[in-house]
Amino acid sequence: MMSAGAKMEQSDGENLCVLRVGGVDTEAWNLYEDWACSLGEVDPMVVAHYAPPLQLRRTLLSPPNALVADILDEANSIINLFAPLVMDDLAAGIPALLANFAPLPAPVAPINIHHAKAAVTAVQRAIRNPGPSFPVINGLLRGLYICQVEFTWNGVVVVVPIYRM
Repeated sequence: MMSAGAKMEQSDGENLCVLRVGGVDTEAWNLYEDWACSLGEVDPMVVAHYAPPLQLRRTLLSPPNALVADILDEANSIINLFAPLVMDDLAAGIPALLANFAPLPAPVAPINIHHAKAAVTAVQRAIRNPGPSFPVINGLLRGLYICQVEFTWNGVVVVVPIYRM
């Protein structure tokens, strides 16, 4: 993934590394998605947090600070919704699935998502374009930074910024 643009940070004396992927439309993300989808019934821990890239902070490409708590509640609610699902649950499509749900008052964060493929393929798509049931994210302009999504595996944390689609 590093040869495809991901940045790796290794913790000295720890068995942990952080891989930072530039976005879900990159070759590094495609490699990560292929790898994660090959794992089968593995449950990564997933959380959304707010840490826009430095070049976006306090610019028109980041939402106002007043929206951050609501954005994170909505993003982590979507992650919670996907936690028990398997790919068959997504057969009707993400918009149909999200149409029947609303943001949770206190989403659990981080939370294990039952299936690696659902975690890496569906979660980011749902956060990028959640539909009217998630009004704060849905109201953001296309291309605006939403959040970072962090996938924690055994010894590896993969972090990717998510932008409104």
